[in-house]
Amino acid sequence: MGETPIEVNREGNNLVEWEANCFAAAFLLPEEDFVKKWKQHKGNIALLSAEFGVSTSVISIRADRLKLPR
Repeated sequence: MGETPIEVNREGNNLVEWEANCFAAAFLLPEEDFVKKWKQHKGNIALLSAEFGVSTSVISIRADRLKLPR
C-alpha cells in the first residue's frame, strides 16, 4: 500500500544495516558486561567470541567502539 521496501545488505554498506548492527552489538554485548569480560580474558578475542556466542569480528568491532586497549 504505497510502502517502499527497505533493501539491506549483509556487508552493512547502508545506514539501516549499520544501525541494526550497532543495536545488535549493544544488545548482545552490553557495555558493562563486555568490559568486565574483556578485562577478565585480557582482550582475548577468541575466548570472548566463544563466551558471547558471536563472531570474532563482532568482538573486535565492539572493542574498537568502546575504545578498549588491544
